[in-house]
Amino acid sequence: MINIPIISGIVPTRWTTAVSVCLEKKPGQPQTNKIRIIHILEADYNGMMKAIWAQRLVTHAEKLHAYPDSQYGSWPGRSAMDAATVKSLIFEISKTTRNTLCLMDNDATACYDRIICSLSSIACQRLGMPRQAEHLHNSVLLNTKYHLKTAYGITSTSYTGSLESPLQGQGQGSGNSPACWNATSTPMWTALAKLSPL
Repeated sequence: MINIPIISGIVPTRWTTAVSVCLEKKPGQPQTNKIRIIHILEADYNGMMKAIWAQRLVTHAEKLHAYPDSQYGSWPGRSAMDAATVKSLIFEISKTTRNTLCLMDNDATACYDRIICSLSSIACQRLGMPRQAEHLHNSVLLNTKYHLKTAYGITSTSYTGSLESPLQGQGQGSGNSPACWNATSTPMWTALAKLSPL
C-alpha cells in the first residue's frame, strides 16, 4: 500500500497534516530560543520515510563509501561518544608529540530545520534515491498543514508553505531527516577536504 503513492505520485491527504509540539529544552524555563519543535507525522508516512531513507539510502551510501570519515551523526556504527573519543585522542597525541594543533568543530545547530528541500532532494538522488520517492516527499512537504498542540488541545488553524514561498527543512521528528542531512552535508565535507590547505 505504501508503494502506491510512490508509484502514482498521489499524496494521501492524511499525510499532509502535522501536529507540532513545542518542548522546553530546560524544563521550567520557557525561553523562545530554548524550545525544540517536534512534528508528529502520520505513522505510516513516517515509517515509509524511515524504511526508504534511513535504511535503504543510508545502507546504499555506505556501500558506495559516500560518507566522509569526519561525519559522526546519523550513521550506524557512529556515535557522539566516538567523536568525543577521537577528539580526546587527537589532543593527547598533540600534547605528547608537542605538535601545534588547530581543530575545527562544526555543530550544525538545528540542521534538520534548515535543510533546503530542493538541495536535499538532489543530494539524495545523487546517492541513489529514486526520483519518484523524492517527488512524493517534496509534494508532501509542499502541501503539509502544520497545527500546534498546546495544553488546551490542537489548534484548528494551521500554517503551510506555497510554491512562491515554500517552507524549508525536514523538521524534527521526520523519519528521513538524519539521512537527508547526511546526504546534504556530505558534499560540504568533501568540498572542505578538497579546499583545505593541509
